[in-house]
Amino acid sequence: MIEIEMGKISNGFRELKLWLYTPMDETKNSLLNRFSDSLNLLLEGDWHSLPKVDVHELRSNINRITKRQIRNRQFKRYGSLIFRASLPLLFIGILQITPFRLTSESILDYAVVGACIFSALILMIELDPNFIEKLNLLEQLKRLIAGDK
Repeated sequence: MIEIEMGKISNGFRELKLWLYTPMDETKNSLLNRFSDSLNLLLEGDWHSLPKVDVHELRSNINRITKRQIRNRQFKRYGSLIFRASLPLLFIGILQITPFRLTSESILDYAVVGACIFSALILMIELDPNFIEKLNLLEQLKRLIAGDK
């Protein structure tokens, strides 16, 4: 009996993998809330209140998510990311075919380098949610080395 109940509890956690396979906008917050609630229940010793999923229900949920759905979600996510990251370079390209184009080669070079850096920052911020914190840490380290406070 206890093995069956523990199996259902572990299936409840296994089901969370499906949330990662097909993430939505609120997936991160939902996962954090679910982990927090589950941890509180575990610490309180209230095992009966943990989310339980029957093995047949878990299998049907897994079968419902096809590889095509996973690929489509990933394509949309990364396609959108690549498009947003390429916007600064696209802007410079469009600017060059208008009457407002950059005629000086050195200014154009700086603009292209700046656009590349901006694009790289967009990619890094999107791919690593802690990137801003890492930049702040580098800034603090730079101040510490320089002797500023």
